[in-house]
Amino acid sequence: KKKKITFDELNNYTHYSLYKAIDAARDPEVVPANLLLAPGINQPIITDKLISTAESRRDVLAILDLEHDYTQSAESTANQSSRLGSVTSAISSIKSRNLNSSFACAFYPAVQITDNLNVGSPRVWIPSSVAALGAFASSQARQTCGLPPLGLIVADWAVLEAVEDQELSKQDKD
Repeated sequence: KKKKITFDELNNYTHYSLYKAIDAARDPEVVPANLLLAPGINQPIITDKLISTAESRRDVLAILDLEHDYTQSAESTANQSSRLGSVTSAISSIKSRNLNSSFACAFYPAVQITDNLNVGSPRVWIPSSVAALGAFASSQARQTCGLPPLGLIVADWAVLEAVEDQELSKQDKD
């Protein structure tokens, strides 16, 4: 059973604003959508709200970012290797939440991409939910009528660059 959110937990303006934004999308007649995500937001109080909204609508998939993933430099003064996150901590955290939903998914880790808009710019990190959204959109754009079978998503992961610093073992992927 989901924990009831208290006013004290929403007394944070960021949480309150995100809660209101997600609430605005709860009616499928008002906000038609296929996917529901809040890139870079990984606090359970918000990701649980994404899941419950997707479950109540029953027509969207919530894409979540996990706790203990890469932390942006704007959010931490630690060096980059300290901000990469931890596979073990991410797995432990998601398992402890006992999530069970057909209307939510999560990807790990964050993805490093080349900034093609600013020539000479270094690589930048994006939340895994953004990479997933890009893969879903690319797949959708390439689909032809009837192929692949309805409901099957074929992601083109070739557009995403591998992150050398974090490799997942087969056990981590399971």
